[in-house]
Amino acid sequence: MCKNVIKNTMARLPWEKKAEFNIRLTLVRAAKRQRLWVEQDGKCHYCDQETVLPRPGQNNRGGNLATLDHIITQSNGGTDSLNNLVVACHTCNSNRLDMDYEIFYNLMKTPGAWKEHCAEMARQKAARDEERRKANLRRHEELLAMEKAAASARQMERLRKHAPNVIKFAQREGFILPTDPEERIQWAINYHLEQARLHKMFGPNGDNLLKDWLHRSNFAPRKDGRGWVAIQECSSRDPLPWRDLTGETEFYIMN
Repeated sequence: MCKNVIKNTMARLPWEKKAEFNIRLTLVRAAKRQRLWVEQDGKCHYCDQETVLPRPGQNNRGGNLATLDHIITQSNGGTDSLNNLVVACHTCNSNRLDMDYEIFYNLMKTPGAWKEHCAEMARQKAARDEERRKANLRRHEELLAMEKAAASARQMERLRKHAPNVIKFAQREGFILPTDPEERIQWAINYHLEQARLHKMFGPNGDNLLKDWLHRSNFAPRKDGRGWVAIQECSSRDPLPWRDLTGETEFYIMN
């Protein structure tokens, strides 16, 4: 009787008959197990280990306890007929799972084959786990990049809204501004970003450092938007000469 037949039979029975059916089914299986156990001289069909019949009511689990194993598994339509059953120890029955009978039988009968099979399965599992870890890491990096890009876009949007105030401030200070409106907005954005960077590097003194440089020298934003270009280098009389800070006449915005 295959697993689906038993399940369908149980579903059709009234509740008071299900317990009786389970008892009968257990007794039938116990009788088949005992008969096959005697025919196999009490040994496991796969590993030839001595097995022990479980006592009535005992949990049918344990390394050397005799269990019924289906040659054609129940998941593949195997029945509970005697010609489809063998007695196997609980360890072999658990190791086989849904593996093909011929493959598992040959692995167990060939010395060292089962250990090699387990080692190969462990290597494959480790490779799958490593590939899954790398995929998760790539996905995490992609999400971080997307989040960073979204945050940068939100920041640039805020800076563009704040650009008119920066431009008014620059005009009051007498800074040289580009004539093109878009370049003027980019100038304001670069000014705000660089002022924040200098504030992080030098503290409160950094707020006025960029203003001082712009008063003493002529700076313009790069056309690619990556930073500023010193059109005229700062003199060596400055408190913090430009060349001593960067080593070059250009500096870049650090987002």
